[in-house]
Amino acid sequence: MTLYLSESYDLLTYDEQALESPQYYKNRTLPRVTFRKNSFKIFGEGNKWYNKIFGSASSFGTGTQKIGFYAKNYSEYDAGEVFVDENDNNSYDVGEVFIDDKIDTTYFDSGISHTMNLSYSNKIFKWISLTPSVNLKESWIFKYKKYELDENDEFTDEFNYVKSYKRRLSGTVSLSMGTKLYGIIPFSIGRINSFRHTLSPNITFSYLPDLSNKSSLFQRSATEIKDYFSGSIVGSTPATLSRRYSLSIRNDFQIKYENQSGNFEKKNFLNWTLSSSYNPDTYLKWSKINSRIQALIPNLFDLDISMTHDPYKQEIDPNSGNLVSINTFESFPRLTYASFSTDLGLSGSQYLNDKDTSEESIVDTLDFEQKMSMHQSTKPYTPVIKEGKVWDAGLRLHYTLQSYTNQNQIGWNKTFWVNSDINIKLTESWKMTYSSRFDLVENRIVNHSLYLFRPLHCWEFSFKWWPTGNNKGFLLNIYVKNPDLRDVKIKSSGGSFFGL
Repeated sequence: MTLYLSESYDLLTYDEQALESPQYYKNRTLPRVTFRKNSFKIFGEGNKWYNKIFGSASSFGTGTQKIGFYAKNYSEYDAGEVFVDENDNNSYDVGEVFIDDKIDTTYFDSGISHTMNLSYSNKIFKWISLTPSVNLKESWIFKYKKYELDENDEFTDEFNYVKSYKRRLSGTVSLSMGTKLYGIIPFSIGRINSFRHTLSPNITFSYLPDLSNKSSLFQRSATEIKDYFSGSIVGSTPATLSRRYSLSIRNDFQIKYENQSGNFEKKNFLNWTLSSSYNPDTYLKWSKINSRIQALIPNLFDLDISMTHDPYKQEIDPNSGNLVSINTFESFPRLTYASFSTDLGLSGSQYLNDKDTSEESIVDTLDFEQKMSMHQSTKPYTPVIKEGKVWDAGLRLHYTLQSYTNQNQIGWNKTFWVNSDINIKLTESWKMTYSSRFDLVENRIVNHSLYLFRPLHCWEFSFKWWPTGNNKGFLLNIYVKNPDLRDVKIKSSGGSFFGL
């Protein structure tokens, strides 16, 4: 269980002039209480079918308070309000500038929500995995909007808050089925022993009911409905029936080979996944087809390809003149998005292959994305260079194509950039990192930075420099190495990155 309290104060909003609608400068959470029970076996351990029924539950309740102000008669002068006495007669004259008085206002909202999930997992015919699931959500609110109706029984823009309790029970039901099929291709060349192909098809049906016919949840006019829960802390009420069939096919390709020790190992070298969904309650029943191909050559490069295809044709709408999708299939699905990226790793050994034993060996466990995020941040870090290497470099090439429709024409947005991350061991103590991003479509450097690091006995020194761009500047840190004393430091910064 967690308990959360907060208060935020917007100084800029507090100094603004009053308007007709409220402006809130202070927000409070009073409080937010969350309880969670992780997945557990409802009927305990055992070998019976009901011992495979799992449950989980969570609840939260919160109250929020907003404090602000508004103008009682906006843009109309009220006695006592400050004005510019242009006629110097100590009284307000029409046309003179004035400032509306601020009328204090407070808005409070609260809500409670309980969620319970039941699931069961088993195999039928020993090879098909079956997983039904039921998710129930009970929501409570204590205030809601009620709109005024005109003489034609239509909604107006006027509404009042009704302080009254309302409850809502909603939920979803899903059923998932999947299996795995294996195929082995003997292929004895060199150290390679065989290839294995694993095919994993999966289909999931999910059902979300339409609750718009519940009079306790919706206010009705002659032609419209309005959700009592709209804008509340617990969220809106589902008003559309959803019956979705999600399909996916995963292909995994593995290689079995003999390692240097004479033992056999398995490595994934290729993955190809396809997914789509079908909804019988929509005009275009099939969603776009997503595919992803991932290839791995150990110690050399990774390749990642993502694509999206649209199965439906497009034609020009005679009324608007724009291209629109129609409920007719293409002879072959049409490409709408493609992304290609690859990571390359390079390194250089020490001269004469001297092995450095002067410092502890640090194991690099970060992937390329995590390294780039770390190098672009302002936090100090220790550059990691593989043991026995004086430098290493990581390169990521990323190319994307995104289609767009401009009236009756289809165009493509293209991006092509390269991220580089180079670590160099300058001396036994000094390390340097150079990070950059190049836009190969615009032929320009998007950003780059230089980072220097050196241990100083029980202290550590770091210096980072952004030489160009809107965020150019520098950051110098000298801090205690002990993690518990990191707040003891000397820090200096300058440049537009830090507002100087």
